[in-house]
Amino acid sequence: MHDVASKYFRMLLIDSGNDEAAEHWLRMIDHAHQLVVPLRAEDEHAEAAALLLEELAARDEHSARLASGAVAIVSEARTDASAKAQTIASGFRTMVRSAVVIPYDPAMVGGVLRFDALKGATQRAWLRAAAEVARGL
Repeated sequence: MHDVASKYFRMLLIDSGNDEAAEHWLRMIDHAHQLVVPLRAEDEHAEAAALLLEELAARDEHSARLASGAVAIVSEARTDASAKAQTIASGFRTMVRSAVVIPYDPAMVGGVLRFDALKGATQRAWLRAAAEVARGL
């Protein structure tokens, strides 16, 4: 699939899930140039993401570069998650190239996500996240 898609598109975005033992996930990593690690500001999500990055760092040189050059995007899933999100992002900054916090926004809960429906602070945070990803390409 990668060979066919890369014939027609210069950039491929893959939403892979996070089963690092799955064969398709490993093939995706082999072809990747930039890794984005999205997570909610919750301890379980942070732990799972950290373990995934550690596994990549130990896999091979290419995977280790992806892990250290990754962008972690920490979303505040609740209105009271700001301090937790900042703490989690701070911890990830020692593992990845950049960690960006996305503030809680009711427009991100359920339904279709529309950029123009987001609050200004949320729009700026997503633009910052996109800029960090682009910086790694």
